[in-house]
Amino acid sequence: MKEYYIIGSAKFQGEWEEKFTKLWSELTVKEQRSLIPIQPPYTEESVVEFLAELRKVKERRGWSFPSFIQRQIPFPTSGVLYWKMVEMPGKNYSIGKYPVTQDLWERVMGDNPSHFKGSSRPVEQVSWFDCVDFCNKLSEKEGLEKAYTINGKEVECTFSSEGYRLPTEEEWVFAAKANQDFEYSGSDNIDEVAWYGEDRETGSTHGVGQKKANGFGLYDMSGNVWEWCWAWFEKGRDRGGRGGSWSGDARVARLSGRYWFFPSLRRNYRGFRLSRTIP
Repeated sequence: MKEYYIIGSAKFQGEWEEKFTKLWSELTVKEQRSLIPIQPPYTEESVVEFLAELRKVKERRGWSFPSFIQRQIPFPTSGVLYWKMVEMPGKNYSIGKYPVTQDLWERVMGDNPSHFKGSSRPVEQVSWFDCVDFCNKLSEKEGLEKAYTINGKEVECTFSSEGYRLPTEEEWVFAAKANQDFEYSGSDNIDEVAWYGEDRETGSTHGVGQKKANGFGLYDMSGNVWEWCWAWFEKGRDRGGRGGSWSGDARVARLSGRYWFFPSLRRNYRGFRLSRTIP
């Protein structure tokens, strides 16, 4: 199973203190005050989150990441937080290792519509139409043929294109099951793999990749945010959504669940995951 933009090895754990000290010493006092230093034990998420914020500070004066950081720290050279595609075994498509994050959305679209802000959190408050527009813009940035032809509310998909798109319902289900016979993506114990069942007033989304991955190494396919799919329901009126969310109960997070939503709706519990055809 091939993975694109692969995260670096955990071997950086013992070396990160020296790297952090070096990077921190290069900052001005004003810049240091604008950042929250991370503390050991260093996790993949804390390092990536810190580097994302550090990059914003340093780019203001034309600084770029030293080569030793680009090689050894788990941060894609493109600078896009948690943007990785995993090729599905025996299939002709790849799918996002994580839901699309706010960091990636902001870098492509220039804004952040999410209610619960956080660069490593899933983007939400996006409609189905917003998502297909994002896919085309990301494809354009990567020099890929666009998967979607958009004419107002009329959207056609060229599945033979190598551009980014939403997964079909069948693609999403195959990726979520990962050749395993679990009720949820990666486990029969929902608490191992999903953020779910939180109060609408006090709950929120969570940074991607914090729960257990499924058998294909994919995260958050149960819970966190509902994920838009290409599928039509109700005679072409509604679009499919899968996986449940931080505010949904365990029942709707089951892999057997099929749900649909009006494609123009935007909610703080609804996001998406990228897919691409492999020729």
